[in-house]
Amino acid sequence: MIDEREARIRRTVGRQVLLLRKFSQADIVRATHLTADSVVNELERLRQEGVLELEGDEYKVTGDPEIRLAHSITIESYFPPIPESTEPTSKQFELAQKLRRQAEKTEGSQRKDFLDEAEQYLEAAFYSEGGNFMPDHVKEAIERERKRINELRE
Repeated sequence: MIDEREARIRRTVGRQVLLLRKFSQADIVRATHLTADSVVNELERLRQEGVLELEGDEYKVTGDPEIRLAHSITIESYFPPIPESTEPTSKQFELAQKLRRQAEKTEGSQRKDFLDEAEQYLEAAFYSEGGNFMPDHVKEAIERERKRINELRE
């Protein structure tokens, strides 16, 4: 298991290698803002794994598509996992909540307009959050918001 520092070096250098395709050590140092020692060690590791070929002072990414794909997948593994959200994260959900709060402060036709618009944003939020495939806790939060909107209609 590699530590966080090593993972950061591998993901930073690994991404630049794929982007630049042909480069010198100095190019990678400039692109990544890492120390020369860190870059040299990582480039050598990638060369030994067959990801890079050395031609004089320049490195180039291998022409083998399977090795490039494997390298891309490996780079992804160095990124920290995205934490699962406990609440909806879409802009539509946020706007629906904002409109519902505005409706709470108003009366009459203006309240109805705010609630109608909030309902439309909530429907859009349902689909942007994954529709029927969204996690149950996100679906429950959307349903709670829908219930609040309906209670204000009464």
